[in-house]
Amino acid sequence: MADPIPSVDLVFARDALAAARAAYLSYQQGGNAVVQEYRIGGGGGADRSMKYRDGADFLKQITHWQKEVRTLEAAEGFKPRTAQIKVRF
Repeated sequence: MADPIPSVDLVFARDALAAARAAYLSYQQGGNAVVQEYRIGGGGGADRSMKYRDGADFLKQITHWQKEVRTLEAAEGFKPRTAQIKVRF
């Protein structure tokens, strides 16, 4: 039997999870994972500052959307996606 058609909320949650994962991956590959904030300039009015998000913020978002997807999938009758590895000797 095929899975049911997902609701708009489930599609949104899956898309949000994918976007959060992509943002975290981009954050890690950007080389700014250790820089929290920096400031350039000497106070002459042309100061620049840059602040980066903490990696934990991304992980919180990913965890939130994973739970949301699981909850909606269970409510809508989707079977849990579990990976099983079978080995024969």
